Amino acid sequence: MSKGFALSIDALLAIVIAAILIFTIAFLSGNAKESQYQNLIMKKQINDVLIVMDKTGEFASMNSTLINASITELFPSSYSWRLKMSYYNYSNGFELEDGFIIGNNQSASDETIESHREFITFSNSSVIYYGTAELVVWLR
Repeated sequence: MSKGFALSIDALLAIVIAAILIFTIAFLSGNAKESQYQNLIMKKQINDVLIVMDKTGEFASMNSTLINASITELFPSSYSWRLKMSYYNYSNGFELEDGFIIGNNQSASDETIESHREFITFSNSSVIYYGTAELVVWLR
């Protein structure tokens, strides 16, 4: 074998090893998951938003425009969300009285974080509605 042939095999082997290394790094970095702390922070923010909206009476107002504006104001612009509100009346059992869904549609590939809150709407010290709020949030 000549000296040039051995050097070209060494060069080819080095290129193959470098390509494998580059492809491995690209594959592993593409499959890396975000920190679980981000999901925990989002879960806490969702719970806080639901608590604030319940305590301020926005859920009891049954006003979808007001609720939509409040959630949009409270969440960062990097969040997409969907809220399902259900209002039940009790007469011989709970019956769905009213409800609405506001927010964005999500794709099946989005990783979502969900939370829900139950609340009661009063008028003159009597219960008018029992309600549920289901909030789903994902990163854009």
